Amino acid sequence: GQALNRLGQALNRLGQALNRLGQALNRLGQALNRLGQALNRLGQALNHLGQALNHLGEPIKPLGEPIKPLGNPISRLGNPIIRLGEAINRLGEPIIRLGEAIIRLGEPINRLGEAIIRLGEPISRLGNPINRLGEPISRLGEAINGLGEPISRLGEAINRLGEPIIRLGNPINCLCNATIEP
Repeated sequence: GQALNRLGQALNRLGQALNRLGQALNRLGQALNRLGQALNRLGQALNHLGQALNHLGEPIKPLGEPIKPLGNPISRLGNPIIRLGEAINRLGEPIIRLGEAIIRLGEPINRLGEAIIRLGEPISRLGNPINRLGEPISRLGEAINGLGEPISRLGEAINRLGEPIIRLGNPINCLCNATIEP
């Protein structure tokens, strides 16, 4: 009974641990989702910034000779920023997919934990009545053990009684045989 109680409690703890793992995986997946979305937004923002810088260089050029040298470098800065934005954007998508996969992984682990908890509860409950049976069964065993010696003494007494009866059997047999013969 105590073993079943311990087994039920162990299953309960295992189920709770699996639940916590499933919940943690769910939170991790959601965080990765948010990170991927944030990277997508950052990539889009950098893309827009790069495009704006590409276009900003052109209006600066006509302002005159002292500012004209700024137009070309600003225009050239736009394309690398656009490429950086696109790269960050591409990085966001797999992170989002990873987050979704982790969330999907966490769900069955959570369900497994709940199932193990449900399995552990009746096993623990089964242990209690078995524990309660332990004492009466123990007393019954003691009573049966206690009968062993009186039954052994009874057997010895019957053996002792049998010996004189066997010894009497021979003379009685002789008497019976003597009276029957003419």
